[in-house]
Amino acid sequence: MKWFRKAAEHGDADAQNSLGYSYQTGIGIAQDATEAVRWFTLAAEHRFPRAWANLAICHANGYGVPKDVVESYAWWNLASTEMERAARSRDDLERLMSPAQVSAAQRRAKMSPVTSKGTTQGRNSAIKITHPSQHGD
Repeated sequence: MKWFRKAAEHGDADAQNSLGYSYQTGIGIAQDATEAVRWFTLAAEHRFPRAWANLAICHANGYGVPKDVVESYAWWNLASTEMERAARSRDDLERLMSPAQVSAAQRRAKMSPVTSKGTTQGRNSAIKITHPSQHGD
């Protein structure tokens, strides 16, 4: 765990995501939802697709952040640009949402600073990255 933390603290997105997962599951470290979301968010800022998917799961379940299907959908939408299974998860979630929620999630995705910071061509969706402290948790 010591080396994951060192790499994560130095900005390695894979290590940040792995540390978030460790906090989420309690593997090798005390379980802490807020810390999990914090590390997933840092990895997401580095455009790490697995972190986007992990944040979608957190928002869908209210794990470390308020439960928000619109936010979850937007993260799944972003992750779906890189991960086929994320597209399936997004589509499954969409079936549970109202048309207004889907529209709001798609608008949120298009207004993200992630897409304006050098993401790869073809990515046309993302969401605003917020840190857990901005959610009031």
